[in-house]
Amino acid sequence: MPKIVDHAARRQAIVEAYLDLVRKQGIGSTSSRSLAAQLGISNSLLWRYFNDMNQLLVQSYHTIIQNVDDRIMFAIAGHRGVDAIRRMVHELLPLDDVSRAEARIVVSFWGLEVTKGTRLSPSAHETEAWSSILETLLRQAAEVGEIAHADDRTLRDTAFAIMALTNNAQIGYATKDDDAVAVRTEHVIGRMLTAE
Repeated sequence: MPKIVDHAARRQAIVEAYLDLVRKQGIGSTSSRSLAAQLGISNSLLWRYFNDMNQLLVQSYHTIIQNVDDRIMFAIAGHRGVDAIRRMVHELLPLDDVSRAEARIVVSFWGLEVTKGTRLSPSAHETEAWSSILETLLRQAAEVGEIAHADDRTLRDTAFAIMALTNNAQIGYATKDDDAVAVRTEHVIGRMLTAE
């Protein structure tokens, strides 16, 4: 009787192994052969689960985004306004080993989008979704007087600015391996949230 394989679980195991290899040796040094060796399978077996490396990259990118999203939702659960914003920003910044590794991977993937035309994020959905959450939290903060009242456009612009700052901190960490950018960004955003 043929062995029943859970393809979705196997694909996710391949993604996790790929992300682990990229964390350890960098995206440029991680090949399909090194991944297959890590998994203890043949290179050809790897492509039974993915059409090509681009498909694996897309799945890996989305796994990271889902992990970050899950951490954000956990961090802000039961919190509102400025407290929730600070918690969310903390999850978006490369401030611990996990988020630093993710920043390196995501920024490397963004670079591949530019240099190779690899479409890793078909849309800016995660940025839009996180900006929307920030906008809601900013509105809550304004309603209770934690920040100055602002119109919808100003709240949208502030949420956009916070996202731009966190993305910049990820790029800064990934390219310079410098914790100071993320720490300073957290401080700058904190000052932005101070009531006038």
